[in-house]
This record gives sequence, C-alpha cells and structure tokens, in this order.
Amino acid sequence: MSPPQTTPADALIKLVPSEFLPLGAAEKKMLRAAFEGTVAYCGSSPRDDDPQNDPSKADEPEPAGWAADRTVRARLIRWLCVDGKARGFVDPRGVQVYAGKISGALDFSFVTVPFPLAFLRCRLAEKADFTHAQLVELNLSGAWTREIKAEGVDVKGSVFLSKCFSAEGQVYLLGAQIGGELDCHAGTFKNPPQKDAEGHVIDGTGTALDADGIKVQGDIFLRNDFSAEGEVRLVGAQIGGELDCYAGTFKNPPQKDAEGHAVGGTGEALVANRINVKGSVFLRNGFSAEGQVCLIGAQIGGNLFWLGVRNTRGVTLDLRDASVGAVADDGESWPDPGSLFLDGFNYDRISAGPIDVEPRLKWLALQPKKPFKPQPYRRLAKVLRESGDNRGARRVLFEMENQLWLQDKSLLAPVFRWLLRLTVGFGYRPFKILWPWGALVALGWLFFGLANHVGMIVPTQSKASNHLAQYHGLPAYYEPFHPLVYSLENSLPFVKLGQVDRWQPNPHPHSSASSGSSWNARLRRPFTSPGFLFGFLWAQILFGWLFATLFVAGVTGLVRRE
Repeated sequence: MSPPQTTPADALIKLVPSEFLPLGAAEKKMLRAAFEGTVAYCGSSPRDDDPQNDPSKADEPEPAGWAADRTVRARLIRWLCVDGKARGFVDPRGVQVYAGKISGALDFSFVTVPFPLAFLRCRLAEKADFTHAQLVELNLSGAWTREIKAEGVDVKGSVFLSKCFSAEGQVYLLGAQIGGELDCHAGTFKNPPQKDAEGHVIDGTGTALDADGIKVQGDIFLRNDFSAEGEVRLVGAQIGGELDCYAGTFKNPPQKDAEGHAVGGTGEALVANRINVKGSVFLRNGFSAEGQVCLIGAQIGGNLFWLGVRNTRGVTLDLRDASVGAVADDGESWPDPGSLFLDGFNYDRISAGPIDVEPRLKWLALQPKKPFKPQPYRRLAKVLRESGDNRGARRVLFEMENQLWLQDKSLLAPVFRWLLRLTVGFGYRPFKILWPWGALVALGWLFFGLANHVGMIVPTQSKASNHLAQYHGLPAYYEPFHPLVYSLENSLPFVKLGQVDRWQPNPHPHSSASSGSSWNARLRRPFTSPGFLFGFLWAQILFGWLFATLFVAGVTGLVRRE
C-alpha cells in the first residue's frame, strides 16, 4: 500500500495545534489556499449566482442551508494570522475564503496581519472585531455578518463591504484609517432603532454605520443599491477622494414615544458634519433618505450634487456652515418647506439646476421662517453677480431686506417697510423713487395750472400783484408764471428756479375767481380753493424733502439693514 501523497501545504497543516484537530474539510481548504495564494471555495461552485452560495441561507437546516463541512472556526483563522511560524507559510495574497461559514467570534483586535484578509460571501455567525488592528486589506464582499467593531483600525489598502454585503448590527469604524477606498456599494447595513417598553432607544441600536473621524485616502462609496436602516455617521471624516451616495438609500425616520415626544437617536439618516472631502459629494440619481441629511460645517473641495433624489418627503437637508465649490441640484429634489438649512453655506457657483433668480428665491424660501438668516441671500446674490446677473443679485437683496423688515415687530416697522419698498426698493432700486417723485411734480403742474387759469396764483410782489389786479396783466419786468417749473421747484429741495420766490396761491381771492355754474367750474372748484392749494403746496414741499432724503439714503445704502 502506497503512502498518502503530501503537498507543500501539508507543512502548514502539521503546525495546527491539537486543540483544532480534527480539521474540517473547509478548514483544510483554507489552509492549503492560504499557502498557495488561492481562494478556498467552500461551496459547490465559485459562482455568486449559485443558490448554494447564498450566505443568507447559511443558518437554515439542510438541504437549503449550508452543510457542516463548510464551517471554518474563527479561532483557527486568528491562529493562522498571529502564530509566528504559521503566518510565515501564508502567501502574500493572504487568506481568502469563499462561501464558508465562520463559526465563533472573529477577533483580530490589536493584531497586525501582514497580508490581505478576504471572506467573500461568507457567513460570520458572530461579531467580528478589528479594533486597532493593522491590516493590508479587508474584503467582506457579499458576506453576511453581525456587529463589526473596527475602531481605530489601520488598513493600508482598501476595505470592501460591498456586493450584497449585509450586516445585522452596528458597523463601527470610528477613527479608522484606510489607505485606499471604503467601498460599500450594494451593501446592506441594518441596525434600526429598537425601543424598550418605555419608548427609549435601546443602547447599541439606531446606528447602522458609525465612521466618525475616519480617514480615507481614496473614495467612500455608499452607492448603487447601498441601503442603511439606522443612522449613517461620517462626522469629521476626512476623504481624499469623493463621497459617492449615487442611488443610495438611507433610512432613519424620526420616531416618537408613547407621549408624543421625539425619540433621541432617530430622525438623522446621514450625518456628515465637519466632513472634509477633497473631491465631490454625490447625493443624486435615485438617492433616497428618510430623515435628516446633515452636512453642517462640511468642507467639500469639489461639487455638491443633489440631483434625482427619490422620496423627499420627510427629508431635511442641513448645509449650515458647509463649503463647496459648486452646487448641482434640481427643483424636484428640494426638500419640503422648513426642511432646508443654508445659514453659513458657501458655494462659488451653481453648475447645474435652476440658475434664474425666481426659482432660487423659492429655494431660499424652503428654509425655516424664524429666525430669519440673511447670509444665504447674500451668498446667492454674490454668486449671481459673479455670473453676470446683476439684476438678479439686486432682486435677491431686495427680498432679503423685505424679510428683515418683516421680522421687525416694532410699531412703525410696517410703515417704514411699505415706504422703503415702494420708493427706493430698500436701497437696491433707488431710482424707483423717480416714479412717485414724478407723479408729485405732475400733480403740482396740474393743480397750479388750473389755479393760475382761474386767477388763484398771484405774484408775491405787491406792486406786481396790484398791477395784475388793475390791468389784468403783469409788468414787463416780472417773470411769467410757469406751473411746471413752479411744481418742480417745490418738489426739489435746494433747487432755485425763481418761480417760488415770485409766485404764490392767492390768499384773498375775489369771489369771481372761483365762481361759475358750468360743470367744469364746479369740477375744478375744490382744487383751486386757497385751502387746498396751500395744503397741497406744503405737502409737496414735505414730500419733496422726504423723497430727496430717501433717494440719497438709497444711493448711499444708508437704508439697508444688512
């Protein structure tokens, strides 16, 4: 009888401690594949579409579930990675297991692994711990896991939680450092808020992905059917590439307890406050959120894309103190009124979406009404002005001033608001006052012309007045009355054309001056009486001073409340 054939990989198998003996079939495959630098296929085929390789059915009883010979003990994997002799036999391609069932807790906390780890379409029966581990690469594509703890993990390459990856429990990447990409595309993260009998969120639930303070040299992909039930946190994250949430679904709607109070830990779908992204942020093309999307204080070197968003009902977009290169959005993706926060949001241009002033004013109006924040209006005006739309910029600032006056609850505020809006457009349309000013001059021209026609305008000089009364004509030296010039001079302070000094309404008219029974005489009689003429004259002088003051204040910007 010939002796059993041996392979070079058997030298690694012989190092396995007795506590792990006997080895299962999948465990032997893993050890041999690790030595050879290949993938240990624990199922019946290497195909992702093979129903027998579906990790969601791994825990079901046979024949639908996975057989016991597909089990690999987590402690054996750890031994392979930490034992000095054993890991010397591992190929630089690392440990690669496909469609295996990892039993026990996978513990790599504080471990330095000098080769990649890949558990593809595997079922991790218990939690995985990579706390402060140092890894070359971590690939859990297609795997089904429970809680993953990876606080402070340092990965030289990329981390893959993608391609139908599914986690039931929190994935914790707080302060992780990743030299490549964090790829979660088509991954499912489930850890929705669970409430106790009193309606409070149970500790350990409510956060699907916690990556606060993470540092990623490449991109973060939460896209292409990425799905999260529970909060996704990227507070203070530093991303060297892009944050791409294209067609991602984020679900963490606000909830209330039995008394109707908001339950803490709910209501925020994506929280990326103070994030620093060198590239762009893509929230577009089927992006969906139930809950707040917070980018407070975010620094985005590229553009912010908020396009093609599904289901904006209940979505709150918070961009307070964020800074981006450009904004690309569309009106259909804007949140409901009161659900957009733009105070402190800085952007250089609008690269896509509505660029006309009226749609953008509707965009600004989606912010909460109180307290009113003028900064978003100033920023939009600046962007419009730099794009060449000076009229649109003035329109935005006009609306800002209007809103500022609406916030003023003092007794006379409505009067001043109406007056400034009508006359000088709050200082942004100072020449608008020429219309009421011109109307004042025209009325004076009309009234003083009628009065002069019936002899109700007389010279201020007594000699000329007597000459007019006696001879029905003026002395040759006396300047004739010109109603238009007279009205213009009364309406324009500091303008002296000689008419006001020489002419005035007749304070002592003869009864015949306003007599007559014809219809036109009766019609003009109220407008040619001394009382009306002097009253109008005084009003014209007062309004002339008021309009002049408002015009100067409007041109110099003194009436602006910004």
